Amino acid sequence: MQVLRRATINGGRAVGLDRLIGSLEPGKRADLIGLNLFGSAHPVAVYKVVSQVVYCARPSNVELAMVNGRVLLRNREVLGLDEPGFLHQAQAAGTDLVAWLEERRK
Repeated sequence: MQVLRRATINGGRAVGLDRLIGSLEPGKRADLIGLNLFGSAHPVAVYKVVSQVVYCARPSNVELAMVNGRVLLRNREVLGLDEPGFLHQAQAAGTDLVAWLEERRK
């Protein structure tokens, strides 16, 4: 629980935003993820959910992501984003960055 608190409410306090983030309360931003701990094989059985989340959860367990109350990922599908187009743009930007860095080295 201590690690989970550090990542949530204490994280909000650390950046001076605990009145807005870090816990689920009325008036606060709803930034959260939903995990499916049974969707893929894990090295151990799920007996203590908090321990499972802290020590064993991985990106492939994320089924839902919500930022400020807006669902951005549902059933592992990015909503409202042309994901292939975005990945193409990211690759092009990376290629441009490498070319720019190489030019600066000359």
